[in-house]
This record gives sequence, structure tokens and C-alpha cells, in this order.
Amino acid sequence: MTSTKESIINIADDLIRRRGYNAFSYNDISKMLFVKNAAIHYHFPSKSDLGVAVIEFHIQKVEHFIKRVAPLSEPEKVEEFLNIYDQIQTNKKVCLVGTLATDWDTIDEKIQQKLTVFVTIVGDWLTSVMEEGLKKGTLTFKGDPRTRAMLIITSIMAAAQMAKIMGSESFKSVKNAILNELNRR
Repeated sequence: MTSTKESIINIADDLIRRRGYNAFSYNDISKMLFVKNAAIHYHFPSKSDLGVAVIEFHIQKVEHFIKRVAPLSEPEKVEEFLNIYDQIQTNKKVCLVGTLATDWDTIDEKIQQKLTVFVTIVGDWLTSVMEEGLKKGTLTFKGDPRTRAMLIITSIMAAAQMAKIMGSESFKSVKNAILNELNRR
């Protein structure tokens, strides 16, 4: 059974990733949960507190993901990572980072700091996958591992956003291009 607090976080996550952080209010959530705004304020006194909780939820998900894919080969890890974005675009959403980055100048510093932590975790993990793959010879690419990781992240984020406009085929072609580029021998 999902608690009210978890339901609030899940709804806020959905609203942020469909509309953007600045385009939803506690009133939107209260209508969906059939509760008063005070019930949401009880768990999250400010919208900033809720924004931080949503990012913490995603940090937990990525930490679980990293543990789950740890036994896989580097190419498999990359593919599993790209599959997350495949799910995002299939569900007609954008990634949390993509949507909050567009609101960066208007979001609270606490949210900015927590988002930076999230981005660092993902970037560091994918960089380590690139380093290990290069060392083992399971991945091939030009340039340094950190730059390659950032190229993959930014390409797949943009592809997921563009899929809302161009359709899922455009996403699939970018995903396949990333995988093909890394697996050239």
C-alpha cells in the first residue's frame, strides 16, 4: 500500500516530467488525491521540499539501478541505461534532469544542489562504465571516458525530448547510433 507521502511524490514526479516544475501546484496534487492542500503541506511544507523529495526518489532509483546492473558487461550496462530513456519517451515524459534544467533559474537553491548530486551520481557511474569498458576492450570510442559519458547522457536526454515532437523512431535511431558507436571493433 502506497502511503500518502509516496503518492504525493509520485504525482509530483509525473507532473514535473510532463509539465515542468513551475507548471504545477499543490492544488493539482490535492485534486488528484482528493485531499486538501494542507495534507500536502503536512508532508512537504514548501514546494521546494517536495522538489527535493522527488529528486531523492530518483537518486534511490538510480542507486538501485547501479546495483542491479553491476554484474552485467559494460555494453549491457550502457544498453540498460539507454533503456531507461526508452521507457521515459514511451511514456511521453521527459527526464527529470531535462525538465528541471529548463527551470534552473527559477528553482530553489536546495533543488539545484540536490539535482547536481543526482547528475553527478549518474555521470560518475557512466564514466566508470566507459573507463572499464575501454580498459577491458568491451567498448570502443574516441576521446576520454568522461566526455563520452556526457555525450551519451546529453544525446539520449535530447532524443527522449525530441521523441515528443518527432516520434519514437527518432529516439530509436539515436539509441542505436550510440550503441553502434560504442561497439565498433
